Amino acid sequence: MDLTILLQVILQGLMLGAMYGLVSLGMTLIFVTTGLMNFAHGSFMAVAMYLALSLFTAFHFDPYVSVFITVPTLFIIGWILFRFVVRRLLEVHILMAAQVTLGMLWVIESVLSTIYGNNIQSVPTVIGSSKVYLGPLVVTGPYLVTFVVAAIVGVLLFLLLQKTDFGRSVRALMQDRKAAELMGIRVDRTQTAVFGLGLALLGLAGPLVVPMISVSPFVGLQFTLFAFMIMVFGGSSNLLGSVVGGLMFGLVDSLGRFFFTGNIASLIPFSALVLVLLLRPGGLLGEK
Repeated sequence: MDLTILLQVILQGLMLGAMYGLVSLGMTLIFVTTGLMNFAHGSFMAVAMYLALSLFTAFHFDPYVSVFITVPTLFIIGWILFRFVVRRLLEVHILMAAQVTLGMLWVIESVLSTIYGNNIQSVPTVIGSSKVYLGPLVVTGPYLVTFVVAAIVGVLLFLLLQKTDFGRSVRALMQDRKAAELMGIRVDRTQTAVFGLGLALLGLAGPLVVPMISVSPFVGLQFTLFAFMIMVFGGSSNLLGSVVGGLMFGLVDSLGRFFFTGNIASLIPFSALVLVLLLRPGGLLGEK
């Protein structure tokens, strides 16, 4: 076995895992503050991907430029959706809210399929063919941009949660909602902002991945599944666990496809998840 090729596979897996971690981070944020499992999470990422496609088709916007439109758009969608739909259902029963997000998944898929058709499409970028050489290893431009942006966003999100009043409100909700209410924290406002932030992260991730991953109306379900697996992989209530879980998931997936082919390669990440849960039921970093 060529060691250089193996290292190349590991590097690519970690860079792809950074994107997975970014997607999962949004799902985890929503879960730890509202208790809601958003089954339409990946579908909203598909919306961001198609927005990037539309902006490229209509105005020739590079996908990396379109993030300045997709991020605020997804935040506004998330804010309105939680404020006027999800929050009211959560007050009745959390399962009703979860069922609505499941229904959103099929609605979004149907709308995207009707508007764009079922053909697989991709969006080029000006740095699509560029390469960066790290000794004997080669990193393509889109993978490097995704990794760097994911790392920067992870650091900024950490600072937001640790150094701001909003972050302290989020951490208080994560620890004890009733105690947070007694301390004067506006739970509804914090949850609404977090839901919008979770979707805004998808508005960032969507345009980042369209140069690497083809988009179709049904790609959202795959990302929802991956985000859920990574969240459990790292620890369902652990934000850092989502980042670590994303990196590990990308690494395991990349190595699985390197050593195996076909259906066996697809089973490797799922097998790794089962193994982690058997050894550490709380995930790699445990729950917080």
